[in-house]
Amino acid sequence: METLEAHHGAFGASVLRRWRFSRGYAEVAMWHDKIDDADPVSKELAVVHLVNLLVKTMGYGQTDEAPEIELETQKSAKILRVTDAMIVKTREEVKEIMDNNPMA
Repeated sequence: METLEAHHGAFGASVLRRWRFSRGYAEVAMWHDKIDDADPVSKELAVVHLVNLLVKTMGYGQTDEAPEIELETQKSAKILRVTDAMIVKTREEVKEIMDNNPMA
């Protein structure tokens, strides 16, 4: 699991490049967990980064414990100008979707 965690971004980016997806998709895959290493940070990357953190804090990650992360202080939230109210609403919508989806 440690190896997968350490390299899944680079692996995903490599697969997307091999499948001839545009560079933007590969960049998002590469940096979605390491936004501070990306230059530049696209809005697409910011969205995926923030949503990735949001679902992890809701317990939908690969670990047994949901991390406590202040989403509103994250670089991606600042880039997107996301407010606390937007985060609360998105959490509610994600929970509703997950609760009502038998495949989730």
